[in-house]
Amino acid sequence: MEGGKPTKKVRVRAGWLCILLSVLFGALAIRIFIYQTFRHAEFEQKVLDQVTQETTISADRGNIYDANGIVIATNITTYRLFLDPAAIDRKSRDDGVDYADIIAKGVSSIESLKLGYDDVIKQAEYVKYRDRTLARHISEEQADAVREFLAVSELDDMALLHLQATSKRYYPYNELACHVLGFTGGDGEGLYGLEYQYDEILAGTDGKYIGAKDSYGNELVYDYESYIPAIDGYNITTTIDVYIQAELEEQLKTTYLESGGKNRACGIVMDTETGAILAMAVYPNYDLNNPRELNYQLKEVLAAGCAELKESGLKEGSDEYASLALDIYCRKTQQDAKTVKEKLDTYEKFYDLLHQTLMMSAWSNKAINEMYYPGSTFKVITAAMAYEENLVDDNDHNFVTCTGSKQVLDRKIHCHDHSGHGTISFATGLQQSCNPALMTIGAKIGAATYLDYFSAFGYFEKSGIDISGESVTTKGSTFWTDKDFLSPYNSEDENGIYREERNLNLAVASFGQNFKISPIAHITAINAVANDGYLVTPHFIKEVTDNEGNVIYSYENNIRRQVISAATSLKVSTVLEEGVSGDGGSRNAYVEGYRIAAKTGTSEKKDTKSEYTSTPYVCSAIAYAPFDAPKLTAMIMVDEPTEGVLYASTIAAPYIANLMEEILPYYGIQPEYSDDSKPLSAPALVTGTVDKSKAFAEALGFKKVVVVGSGDKITAQSPAVYTEVDKEGSILYLYAPGEGEDIDSLMEYVTVPDLSGSNLIRARGYLAELGLNVKIVGNKSDLNKDGVVVYRQSVEPGTRVKRGTVVELIFVNPEDFENPDYIEEEE
Repeated sequence: MEGGKPTKKVRVRAGWLCILLSVLFGALAIRIFIYQTFRHAEFEQKVLDQVTQETTISADRGNIYDANGIVIATNITTYRLFLDPAAIDRKSRDDGVDYADIIAKGVSSIESLKLGYDDVIKQAEYVKYRDRTLARHISEEQADAVREFLAVSELDDMALLHLQATSKRYYPYNELACHVLGFTGGDGEGLYGLEYQYDEILAGTDGKYIGAKDSYGNELVYDYESYIPAIDGYNITTTIDVYIQAELEEQLKTTYLESGGKNRACGIVMDTETGAILAMAVYPNYDLNNPRELNYQLKEVLAAGCAELKESGLKEGSDEYASLALDIYCRKTQQDAKTVKEKLDTYEKFYDLLHQTLMMSAWSNKAINEMYYPGSTFKVITAAMAYEENLVDDNDHNFVTCTGSKQVLDRKIHCHDHSGHGTISFATGLQQSCNPALMTIGAKIGAATYLDYFSAFGYFEKSGIDISGESVTTKGSTFWTDKDFLSPYNSEDENGIYREERNLNLAVASFGQNFKISPIAHITAINAVANDGYLVTPHFIKEVTDNEGNVIYSYENNIRRQVISAATSLKVSTVLEEGVSGDGGSRNAYVEGYRIAAKTGTSEKKDTKSEYTSTPYVCSAIAYAPFDAPKLTAMIMVDEPTEGVLYASTIAAPYIANLMEEILPYYGIQPEYSDDSKPLSAPALVTGTVDKSKAFAEALGFKKVVVVGSGDKITAQSPAVYTEVDKEGSILYLYAPGEGEDIDSLMEYVTVPDLSGSNLIRARGYLAELGLNVKIVGNKSDLNKDGVVVYRQSVEPGTRVKRGTVVELIFVNPEDFENPDYIEEEE
């Protein structure tokens, strides 16, 4: 360096250093510019994530209402109980107090929470976390107990243990309409039924609150604090009517239990004109508020399966053990072994899989998701085809001669009456459910025309009902292929017999056998027969509204097409009604005061092996009323009954009659009685004087009025007010306690006898002798015929009841017994 000046070498180095620093500072400036402009939001959010806390504000799920505005699904406030482990750890170190121990002891002492001391301590050990959940959906009472503990322990201002208000789905009627409503999961999302179908409409949109906190969780004043409100879900009003739904479920339960059903029962009630589903039920049902609890029948199935496996003595893990477990599983669930992928080599695997499968089966909607053989109820559809094609002459009383069977190719196809119906008209054949009559008309219809109508009635397509999982009849699977059904024979043979008369598949199809349909598809088609031929879309939705009552969406009835004419509809309905009110096979569907069109069906489940019976059956009945201007269409089906007389005329028809008797007047359809048929209704006589009350009851038509007691004022009566009884043998007890008399001591109780097998005269005599009233359920036209006896009674034998109590009797005629439809090879 000369004169203190840097050398050239130093200047060069300094220059390069300046250039390098300039480049570095330039790059840094450019990077800062990019971060402050193009990536500003990204890095701002990273900073905010470190100093802010976002809290979700849950939207309230919309309510579900029945058709009359009754709430059938709603929300209740529950609470989430959670810890702040980081705050507990910091506070414990600052104060020298073990707050985790205090909280664990306090929370575990609240018995209803069912939280152990160790459970709470374990969550408190996650000191890097600010939120650890201890319990979800705790009740208001449980939350109050937590608040009391916090107050007593002086922890309520320390922000260590928190309660957060949440919302839980709640079903006020528990099991009612469970297979229609479905339920929600732990996160509130719809899983089944309408809850799943309309999840997006019901769910709403969650909001959120963003607030700033320091490293200790203390609130800070911060510019970015914001609040986005939640948007509650819309409300849905359904077509379900709670009253009709409850009546349907009661009838399903009664017939299922009395008939020893093994594979569930289902039923549907539909508004004939609009297709609105007023009720749909499956029994056994389940509790919507506790859907994972197996019903009584499935618990028995699970227990039996587990017991059989345990008692086998086979070693877990062995091939023999796994094989037996698979066999038991398939028998109990009626599933094919191919659907089970797991090797059931341990008890735990077997139990878990069987439990899960049974639980899933309990949730499935039998009326929508499953298929069945319709049997003789399908004869209504075949008859509609025949009348529409003008193939029936009502004046032809020699339409067919039924000898008890009909030969088709090498098969003998039986009628349910193996002795035969003789020479009859087609109308009589339909009323008596004569298979040869239906096979004869089926041949006249022809396979191609039959198939066209089958399709037009909607069996090959979804009904359009607004619920998921609908099963559909499929050619080649649950129905014949076109090749098998249409063209086994192409022309007339040498004896002049056309192919339709030699078509075995057409023959059995004409009376509803050897193919499967879903209950919803069948009632929709039957409803078209009732509804002047118009096939409508069945539906559950009525309207969608917001919380202010504004209508967001309103369902408009959808007519898919007209399948038959109104004239045909009336002809078929007239024949069916005459079969109910006369001596037809559906006479047990009769309801006094109403003209009901109905048809029963008993079909053999040829593709099913049952653990409970050698021959499993399906018994069903369809009905609509009034027959000439129908308002309601209904069906009841019991799958695999095992007790009593296994015919639809006794298992399904009386219960569809009970259902109609209850819901028709409720729906505004009043009965029309003749003077002789009108039942007596017990008047309200309590508080009236003895003389006037007795005279009034006798004037109404009560055959016998008994006054018990020496007083002058009536304080009790039997039967109760508005209870209906038959006029014949009617008796009314009036209780008027005098001085020193106690009403309880005046009441007389008797034991109801077992009337099964008794004819009408004997049954009336037994009950009259005991001071009990009679009400006969069903058609009364043939009660005095030989062989007609009591089949079922409303009060169990041996029950103690008050004198005057009404005992409802169901009579059965041996002619009502409809053997299952089947075919057999000619010997």
